[in-house]
Amino acid sequence: MTDTDRLALLAAEHAALLAAARAVFAAIELEEIDPLGYLRDHLAERGQLPVDGARPSQILAAGGGV
Repeated sequence: MTDTDRLALLAAEHAALLAAARAVFAAIELEEIDPLGYLRDHLAERGQLPVDGARPSQILAAGGGV
């Protein structure tokens, strides 16, 4: 994979993450039952949900690697 390919993949993943985050806020405005589902699904598809019992401060301190 070339550097250009890696950058394109990173840009696509970033765009998808932003879209999921924006969908959360739109769902809140529409008073949907599970607005965080958009972000949860996005993270779950990539194996990025935090481990059980993880604290937000731990996740932030680790740069998301917890």
